[in-house]
Amino acid sequence: MSAVTWCSSWSVSTNVNVHVQLLNESVATLSSLPLHLTRPEGDASVPCQLSLLWAQQPLRCTQLQLEVQCSARHVEVYAEGTRHNLLGEMEKGEVYLGTFRGTKKSSEPQLFAMSPSFTSNKDCDVLKSLQTLRIKFVSLMRDKSVLNLQEFRCIFNPMEPEDTSTAGLTGKIAGLDLNGVSGGALDMQMLLKGFQQTVEREMETKITRVMDAKISALVQRLALSEQALLHLHKKMDTKDAHVQGSLNEMKQKFWQLEDQLSQFSVAKEVERERKDDPDYARTIAAKRRIVSNQGVSPSHGKQATVALGVRELQILVKRLE
Repeated sequence: MSAVTWCSSWSVSTNVNVHVQLLNESVATLSSLPLHLTRPEGDASVPCQLSLLWAQQPLRCTQLQLEVQCSARHVEVYAEGTRHNLLGEMEKGEVYLGTFRGTKKSSEPQLFAMSPSFTSNKDCDVLKSLQTLRIKFVSLMRDKSVLNLQEFRCIFNPMEPEDTSTAGLTGKIAGLDLNGVSGGALDMQMLLKGFQQTVEREMETKITRVMDAKISALVQRLALSEQALLHLHKKMDTKDAHVQGSLNEMKQKFWQLEDQLSQFSVAKEVERERKDDPDYARTIAAKRRIVSNQGVSPSHGKQATVALGVRELQILVKRLE
């Protein structure tokens, strides 16, 4: 099996040396899991990506599956390697394999599990010569600058090594059923059929790419809409709490104003009743005469004041009766 390494656009938050660990001939995982990847400071535009690299020798497999459990709601998978183009020639490039939504874990509500699987067919021809498998983590939960990676496995079924020896090629040619057709006619038919299959495969691949791109854009828009709705909901809750507090304050002020108006009305009513009472009017007039009369002796003044006080007390008692 060819050697495999890993890299990430975000940094590891610990000082542990993380490397790719091969559990057997068909399973690759990361050591020191769980792992926390942190976004570089000062650059919020860097996406969270993790790549497996087969730099020395490409991986050749018939089937590949990822098992991921992390704090991201979606993952996008890209494969870079060598594949056939429209002309049947081998070319190197990156292929978008799709966007996959995770399922929430019941024990950990902020973690999502994903298990996308790919088969080496005409749509995933790149798996026959895979050099880089890139995983992009989208819609991180809680802290958007930290990815919590709990599990990560890459499971694949390696292809049997090709037999390029003369004996092997002779055996393959001998096993062909020519159906009585030979020479240039057979070559032309095989070329036309191969070209037709290649064109069909490339057209289907392009259509699939366009559909996957649209689905990916739609998923991202839905994720942004979900975040916007959550933000709006929090904003409305805050606004409702502020409005409720303002209403309570207005009610309190209204009650105070109502009490003041009630007291003022009572005072006005008492004042009006006093003005209508002839005894009270005579008492007030007598007071004023005493105050203005400077010729009255102090003892006389005191007696008059006491008399007026007694008179007022009698008026109050009479009103209470």
